[in-house]
Amino acid sequence: MVSAVIEKRLTRLEQTDGGDECPRCTGTMVIFGPGCDEPAVNRQGVQFGREESIAFYQAELPHGVCPACGGYRRKVVIRWSHGSSYYARKPGL
Repeated sequence: MVSAVIEKRLTRLEQTDGGDECPRCTGTMVIFGPGCDEPAVNRQGVQFGREESIAFYQAELPHGVCPACGGYRRKVVIRWSHGSSYYARKPGL
């Protein structure tokens, strides 16, 4: 579960990023959660399945280039700290 603050930030990114006309890029985010090495892809509020997310991400490797339009995916890093609500819910951290 994503905290309300992170959810708001992701919503804001969805609204401000991906303004091009590529149907593959517009409104699409590739997310790596804390401690995850597999991507989760979200397009216009719809979460892709595990295999579909991995295939979507791998199609853009190695440099984050969309195979449909040639645009580059912008990388945004959200830092998790011990004071964040993510860690507040995790016992033992």
